Amino acid sequence: MSEERDVNCPSSWLLLPPGNLAILRFPTKQIPPGAHIATQFELITANLGQPFPWGRLNTDQEASPLWQIHKIGVGGLIHERWFMTSGGRFGGDRRNVDTKKTPDSLRCYMYLPGGKYSEHLQDNEGFAVVKEVPEENLLLYRDVQLWAAERAAADAGGVIISPLHGNQEAWVGFGGHCQVCPNFKRISIHSLRKDVKDYSLTLLPEWQNLKV
Repeated sequence: MSEERDVNCPSSWLLLPPGNLAILRFPTKQIPPGAHIATQFELITANLGQPFPWGRLNTDQEASPLWQIHKIGVGGLIHERWFMTSGGRFGGDRRNVDTKKTPDSLRCYMYLPGGKYSEHLQDNEGFAVVKEVPEENLLLYRDVQLWAAERAAADAGGVIISPLHGNQEAWVGFGGHCQVCPNFKRISIHSLRKDVKDYSLTLLPEWQNLKV
């Protein structure tokens, strides 16, 4: 497993609808101050409601380089361990699962728990956590998602966004079908910045050199 990531980094969190909560992108061994364990619903919402971390594709072999290289799912979550929610653990990458106990086609399925909730984590588990964020994030979320509704939703794509930090700054990435079939003429960080002008928006680090 990878080393523990920085929970204090602004790009480590993503807003959940309607923008008053943020979820940590990766499973963590320690619950950060002010955060609490996420529900199964909150985790699935962060995965854009998709049945697998890589969306609705038949197999993860068809998934984007974000999944193949970084184990980043369609909603921007990093599936390096099981996510332990209050309703059980979910979102296991194939490296995290005992293949002898669970059928191959179901072991990463987001709608079925891969085990019961436990406070005592295994090496391949981490807590899924959420936290409240300031109310100014509600307007940020609304502005970005209205833009995405016109340009990305029709193609089963989406835009993920971090909470605000610094001087009206936020990290953004493209999720859903945008990860495997982006329409760069209409859906790009440049067009997003042009239309949503009140914020300083930067592509999430893993997206900055992405090629599909």
